[in-house]
Amino acid sequence: MFFSGRPEYFKQAILGFLEKPFFGWGLGNFIYSSQKYVGENLQQVLSALNLPLTILTEVGVFGFLSFIFFLFLLFKNINWQNKPFYYLFFYLSLNFLTDYTYSIYGMFLLWFLLASLSMNDNKKKSFSFYPFVSFVVTFFIFLKLTGQILTLVGYPNYGFYLFSFNHSTFQAMLDYQLKTRKIEKAQQLANNYYQLSLNSSSSLSYLSQFWQNLGNKEKALFFAQQITDNDKFPSFDTLKKVYFLKKDLEGKEKADKYFMKFFENFKTTFWLNESFENEVWQFCFENNIVGCRYRYFYLPPKKTIEKNKNQNFPKVIYTLNNEGFNERFNYPINKEKDVFRILVIGDANTFGFLVNTKDNWVEKLEDKFKNQNSKVKINYKKVEIINLAYHSYDLAYQVERFHQQGLKYKPDLVIWMSNNFSRINEIFLPITEKYAWIENNPLEKEKYQKQGINFPSWELAYEEYQKKVKEEKIDVEGYQKEKIKEFFKLYKGSLVFINLYDIPDWIKETLLSYPDVYIFNPKDFSQNDDYYYEKVKAINPKGHEALAEMIYEFLVEKVLSSEH
Repeated sequence: MFFSGRPEYFKQAILGFLEKPFFGWGLGNFIYSSQKYVGENLQQVLSALNLPLTILTEVGVFGFLSFIFFLFLLFKNINWQNKPFYYLFFYLSLNFLTDYTYSIYGMFLLWFLLASLSMNDNKKKSFSFYPFVSFVVTFFIFLKLTGQILTLVGYPNYGFYLFSFNHSTFQAMLDYQLKTRKIEKAQQLANNYYQLSLNSSSSLSYLSQFWQNLGNKEKALFFAQQITDNDKFPSFDTLKKVYFLKKDLEGKEKADKYFMKFFENFKTTFWLNESFENEVWQFCFENNIVGCRYRYFYLPPKKTIEKNKNQNFPKVIYTLNNEGFNERFNYPINKEKDVFRILVIGDANTFGFLVNTKDNWVEKLEDKFKNQNSKVKINYKKVEIINLAYHSYDLAYQVERFHQQGLKYKPDLVIWMSNNFSRINEIFLPITEKYAWIENNPLEKEKYQKQGINFPSWELAYEEYQKKVKEEKIDVEGYQKEKIKEFFKLYKGSLVFINLYDIPDWIKETLLSYPDVYIFNPKDFSQNDDYYYEKVKAINPKGHEALAEMIYEFLVEKVLSSEH
């Protein structure tokens, strides 16, 4: 327990020193090194809890050597006969190696007093610098206090010229220059302030706002980003400011990418503060930041097995490959020569809900190309079909997974099968949490299943969701159109869109407004009860086999023969 947490602080100090080895971060600025190099335990501190390391980080190697020379002279002149004093002096010195007590002015002065009382009496007459140093220090304090008072009572110009080495005085003077419309002087003074500010977060924040008020977004971004670049957990307001400035100057993609550098760190603090968690997720959703815009989006784990535990249906196993896809095989990201690659996105029936991985229609379709490739007039030796679908995904989540994991595979064709255009998961999934208790209560769950409600938390939540959409007049159609539009911004190749039920006209119009889009709508499929489980509208193995055959014929006759 003696070194509890200390290695973390020592590490922050050493990394800070290595970044600025010569002159350091400035006296009293250890916090900036701590903010930049803080670990996952979130411990940001004002000092390294070790006096030599703190000095090394704050003033660099030159200041540190001066401190070591001071200690050498001090220990050289200790009178070992003054036992009570040098014992206390050594005790405090040891304490300063593992504690923050040297940051307490009274303790630090006591250390100096004990050091002086431990030293030999020098009875030789010599010139004393004490009165001179005392006068300089007193005069320095007088100027600082007087300048601060003048600034506070509304005379920043006098306070600045009397004592300018003060953040509030500098800032008040800059405000005064702007108020009197002395723009050029204010800009010159701002540059001087930056040189003297030692990159403190308060000065950088002020300078960022100063330049933004003058309409110079480039400089505003420069100063704001210095704060976030040097802090693993910057204030959220500062990060938002950097995001919007980056978005204006460098584009949304770069702004999103920069924000996501901090998102994982913020997540470690989400659970400590619910309101902060909500604020961050809301910001992500409102600004459509790729990677964190969907609070309930879930990427399945990689290299694992999922099992269906519903006793009313067959026990099935989903094998998730090295990318978390419901696949028998792993696929290289870089496509091999003479390979025609198809990516499939969609929802539960595309994923293969309630059937083993080898029995879903995507796997069956790949087997058909392998066994009957001679029928297909394409100049490829092999057809790969990669299934990115996942049960419970809505339209937005399907596009999100394609964005995060599908694009890198550079498909020659995309098959998109989606059968529900009315659900928005970001609204629907929070409602399911209200009914999660039923899933955890076997007796209650059985009661609902006897009534024909096989997935009670899902089905009850969907009823409430539909009511919410109607009462709040949520524009579901507009939301889904935006997601389709986003997909076609990402992907410019051929697309086959499959729906097993009636396709709304607005979906058809939206899809067909883009080139190389084929719509496949085998309505008779959904009317055949032999293709579905009896208690739920999920396709059974027989249905998957039939659907694979239908899609294969459509691709061969309508798509591949004419396009490739």
